[in-house]
Amino acid sequence: MNAVGIVSEYNPFHLGHLYHLKKVRELCSCDVVLICALSGDFVQRGEPAVISKFARAEAAVRSGADLAVELPTVWSMQSAEAYADAAVGILGSMGVGSLSFGTETDNYNALEDIASILADDGFEAELSAAVKEKNSLSFPALREEVLRRFAGDKASLINTPNNILAVEYMKTVIKKSYDIRFLPVQRTGAGHDAFSSGTVRSASEIRDRLLKGEDILSFVPEESYRIIREEIRKGRAPVSADSIEQALVSRLRGLTVDDFAGVKDCDKELASRLTDAVYGNYTLKDIYFTAKTKKYTLSRIRRASMCAALGITKEMQNSDIPYIRILAAGKKGQAYLRELKKNRPDLPLATKAADILRMGEKCREAVIKDSAIHDIYVLGYSEPNEKVCGADFRRSPIML
Repeated sequence: MNAVGIVSEYNPFHLGHLYHLKKVRELCSCDVVLICALSGDFVQRGEPAVISKFARAEAAVRSGADLAVELPTVWSMQSAEAYADAAVGILGSMGVGSLSFGTETDNYNALEDIASILADDGFEAELSAAVKEKNSLSFPALREEVLRRFAGDKASLINTPNNILAVEYMKTVIKKSYDIRFLPVQRTGAGHDAFSSGTVRSASEIRDRLLKGEDILSFVPEESYRIIREEIRKGRAPVSADSIEQALVSRLRGLTVDDFAGVKDCDKELASRLTDAVYGNYTLKDIYFTAKTKKYTLSRIRRASMCAALGITKEMQNSDIPYIRILAAGKKGQAYLRELKKNRPDLPLATKAADILRMGEKCREAVIKDSAIHDIYVLGYSEPNEKVCGADFRRSPIML
């Protein structure tokens, strides 16, 4: 079966995501299976997802995807490069022949050119030298500066979030020699983190509206809306950093400089800044902005802080993802899974967290960690009975 992979957060699933799925169907043959690698309870930007991974997976499959598998929080909450590497790795192991992603440009050839440059050892050597020479600048600023030496004005294309991720997906495919073709789709509507008019709004705006208690019916597909409303009714949404702030700050207050330094992308200078920021503040926002400098971007500080609070170390994130957990599947997705199990009996596919415990020590350690993170995530629910531990082990995938 012809499978197309999509790296996603669907935080939440909205009309722009629906447009993307429909566009992929148009570009591919009729037997296409859409497989989504979906971020876990905490997403790449260093924040908890507004609704749970289970609800987001169900919304995706009921809205047109065929299969949703989890990119666990340990690997989803990383820089764009590492996030792309982990997600594309899952999709590649599942045999996707194509990878589709959104972009802010229709100049797809230029994005692929940039990806090829970034994957080259010569570029990496120059970037490493620049990092040592100009360590007062942020990594994104340094990378664009070096990229201009190789790509000229095309370097400006990596100034937007979707283009950045698109290039990282392409780079991973190139560096790892996956037999995967690219299916880019230019996004419509509001840009990332932007507010606009019309029905296609950014996920950031929709999250903001959800947290304010506003209705979002005009901006999400019918099935997604129904699932979100049900999660709200059950007291399981919306979740935000504010709703679990006390738990996270209390964990940060128990950390040392060495603990922070054990987090990926957190050097000794940032570890010291974060330790001081935690000591002098009691809200996450104040901690972030106290630690922020020109060198350390807010997204990097958010991720480092959240990883530190959740006990996610660089050793964990630098390891391979040992299992593939199914979150939701439609009929085509279930047929694809049966085919995978038949042709790839060695592939560590699992439907329940409890099953993963029996798949070897690495799988056991990883799923216990991910389930412990879910136990913190549920503290953001408003319904007391939903805040109990162990929910991750009790959930089964949605099979339609």
